[in-house]
Amino acid sequence: MKSLLRKVDTSVWMLFVLFAAVFGSHLTTLPSLMGDEGSEGENVYQLLQADSITLMGERSYIGVLIDYVRVPFVWLLGYTTLAIRLPMYLFMVATFWLAAYVLKKLLPPEAVPLALVGIFFSPIFLTHQRFAWAASLFPFFVFFVLFFIWREKRNSPLFAGLAAGFGLANHILFLPTLVGLAASVLARGPLVWRKLMLWWPALVGFWAGFAVQAVMLLTQRDDQGDIEAATELVSQRWHDLPLLLPHILSGSSFVAQYTGQSFSYWVMNGIMICLGFLVMASLLVVRRRPSLWLSFVWLVVYVPALLWMIDRFSLRYFVMLGIWVWMMAGIGLAELVRLLPIRVQLKRWLPVGVAVGLSSWMVFILYAPYFSSGGSTGTFSLGNRVDSSSALVDTRPLLRCIAGKGPIFSENVHIYNRLLYLSHSDGRLLVASEDDKGQAKLLVSYRLPADATFEREGELCPELEHFKVTSRN
Repeated sequence: MKSLLRKVDTSVWMLFVLFAAVFGSHLTTLPSLMGDEGSEGENVYQLLQADSITLMGERSYIGVLIDYVRVPFVWLLGYTTLAIRLPMYLFMVATFWLAAYVLKKLLPPEAVPLALVGIFFSPIFLTHQRFAWAASLFPFFVFFVLFFIWREKRNSPLFAGLAAGFGLANHILFLPTLVGLAASVLARGPLVWRKLMLWWPALVGFWAGFAVQAVMLLTQRDDQGDIEAATELVSQRWHDLPLLLPHILSGSSFVAQYTGQSFSYWVMNGIMICLGFLVMASLLVVRRRPSLWLSFVWLVVYVPALLWMIDRFSLRYFVMLGIWVWMMAGIGLAELVRLLPIRVQLKRWLPVGVAVGLSSWMVFILYAPYFSSGGSTGTFSLGNRVDSSSALVDTRPLLRCIAGKGPIFSENVHIYNRLLYLSHSDGRLLVASEDDKGQAKLLVSYRLPADATFEREGELCPELEHFKVTSRN
């Protein structure tokens, strides 16, 4: 890793600085704390209140490791949005350098910067990887495993297995990604097969990282859903996948999750055509770097495994697919640029220009609309269903409204989780528990688009655009 940093191209350093600035900007307010983040933050509170070591996370399929990672940040920063998101920001910064190392092993030197742009400046990464939940760590663990595989040191098998085990323990839906990685490594052929016996420490490392969570999965099955029913609907998910892909891969649904506004039909499909053309162009690189075709092996294994495991379409489930497509598009663009008669100096600075362009685009379509409206409680399309943007609305006006106004409660679990987590550090927020909700003086709910025309008489803060605060009768 140190050798990489010493030899790193200037454009990669500039991409890193730009990424760190763009990704870290408005870290606590774009968006405001989400309900799921509040729930995971509440896990940290429970850890700090516990008298013994806790081995099970919020769910049997979500590990407790990330909660322990958050503990020192909560100690230092209190129960704040920054304490929850800062660890994830640092993980994503580390992911950048892990990806740079791995891509340098896989790709021609001129393709690495644009591949990094495709990953880290895609609308998918810039929007969804900000969230402080366990699934956001998937890209980190992918490149962490690949880092040890390509490092080829004596202890690499052990640490690669340990990274894979921790990744799967972090969230069970890392399994499709992990199976795809294993298939792509084995697809390298007899050269790898002959060395398999040397990789037995990988199994030791894997079970060292995953054993405890495996016990949780086998013994705590109440929250794992109906696996048989989900399996029976696999064919339906395959049928609906083409409806979803334009919304996911173009970034439309990821942006609409913030703003409530999807891309127009022409914009969405225009982006899809460009991505498709560039991914096809990436196949030209395979002639010079045959190992790149292994990423397509990963895709062929990953998608069926993912559709088998999930029970519905959700943005977080398709982040890895979207990142892969944008990465391959970046590689394809690099190959086209290589073939064009462009000045060498211009080629070197093109990745930075593309990154600046994508960042500016995100400011225009996401940052500005979000901060002017505070988000939306509308819905957006996920192909075969719609989802709500309400999880990401700006909560700061609500907090100013209810601070110091007595006990509050919300029947909406996402609102409740936010308020409960923040109340541990903010004495002005008094949140009634589920058992004592009858003691609450104020009730909080979302103001849905259908409610916008209704009279706001009797509300505590009628000026709130996305929340309703009413007194208990």
